[in-house]
Amino acid sequence: MTRTKTHETGRDRLAECGRRLGRFLSDQAGASFVITALAFPVVLGMAGLGIDAAMWYQDKRQNQTIADNAAVAGRIALSRDAGISLSDLEIVVRGAAADNGFVHGTHGAVTVNNPPAAGPNAGDANFVEVVIAQTAQVAFSAMIVDQSFMVRARAVSGVSTFGNHCVVALDPTEDDAIKIAGTANVTSSCGLASNSSSSSAIGIQGQATLNADPIQAYGDIEVSGAGASVTYNVPPQPLSERIEDPYASVLPGLQADPSCVGENNAVALNTENSPVSPGRFCGGITINNGTIVFLPGTYFVDNGGMAISGGNISGEGVTFIITAMDGTDLGDFDVLGGTIDLRAPLDTTEGDYPGMLFIQDPHVPNVDTLAANKLPSNKFTGGSDMTLDGALYFPLTDVVYSGGGGGSVNCTLIVSRTVSFSGNVELNNDANACAEAGITTGVQQTRVRIIE
Repeated sequence: MTRTKTHETGRDRLAECGRRLGRFLSDQAGASFVITALAFPVVLGMAGLGIDAAMWYQDKRQNQTIADNAAVAGRIALSRDAGISLSDLEIVVRGAAADNGFVHGTHGAVTVNNPPAAGPNAGDANFVEVVIAQTAQVAFSAMIVDQSFMVRARAVSGVSTFGNHCVVALDPTEDDAIKIAGTANVTSSCGLASNSSSSSAIGIQGQATLNADPIQAYGDIEVSGAGASVTYNVPPQPLSERIEDPYASVLPGLQADPSCVGENNAVALNTENSPVSPGRFCGGITINNGTIVFLPGTYFVDNGGMAISGGNISGEGVTFIITAMDGTDLGDFDVLGGTIDLRAPLDTTEGDYPGMLFIQDPHVPNVDTLAANKLPSNKFTGGSDMTLDGALYFPLTDVVYSGGGGGSVNCTLIVSRTVSFSGNVELNNDANACAEAGITTGVQQTRVRIIE
């Protein structure tokens, strides 16, 4: 009996082990734990990828802003020095990037291309391309992302035009290079620009008012005085790029005649001299009264100035050039009174300098050595009876302007060393009027901006 019982107990145990094994193999209660354990690294990696992707996007946006600013800085440097070397351009661009927190060689690479290496402006030296590259940080997704991944930002800057200027002051440093003071009221449908680096490159003072678009200065624009005001549609552009002299090459060389040296007696014109033919007037021209018509052509005012204080003065297709063999003998234009209607040549059939009414010879020697208070000051203060259609170009001397607009055509373009306005001035330089005056385009306002 004892042996039989022992045998049955072993068999029962074997059966019990089989039943337990079957239950274990068919039991699914732990499957989710196993699956979770196997999937956990993938879930963690995807969560880390999401966090890192947000960081990459933030880096991309930040680097894009830095690239945009650096590209603009590079194009401004190119505007100021067309011959700047690529190495010097890199210094400017990388310096601008560093000022915004991205240091070349430390945070990544700042590549500068002039002209751009890619894109629609590739090969055009008028554009500056900046590429910022930074190694992506993979703090939370290192298991599934290649460590060599790069975050890049690219910007291309160029120069665009925004409207036309009809008043440009060329002096690079003068305070109040464009000055509107006292009770002057200047209204202009075209723009004003000053190339001066002064903190008051354009100065609006006292009770003066300025209403113009656009307004641009290389330096700053200063409004001082309780009654001074500026009205505009397009925000002014201080600290902008300089305007190139549009007439820098209009005269091939000095226009003076040595035979005029020492001639100080101005030629007095009156009704008996009318009509007046083009030619050279040694010692200058004076007009006090009478009716005088200038025939189409070029009038050289040599070793003296031109003064108009009265009379009825007219001329179609005329250009007046003031010149001298030395700056100390250079005169000025004083258009102070009378009824004046002078218009520049429409094209070369009327004169040699289409669109240009008054020119100060930029090649006169020693003008730049004269003290500011010794420089000729050209005065156009004839008021509402003064119509001057065409360009007034005085690159080395100053202009004081007041009034105008009495005629049917109204297009006056002033490009001079400095410009001061007095009284009520209205410049309504529309395209049709300027075309009638021989001016096919004004001086375009340029602005550096991101193109790509």
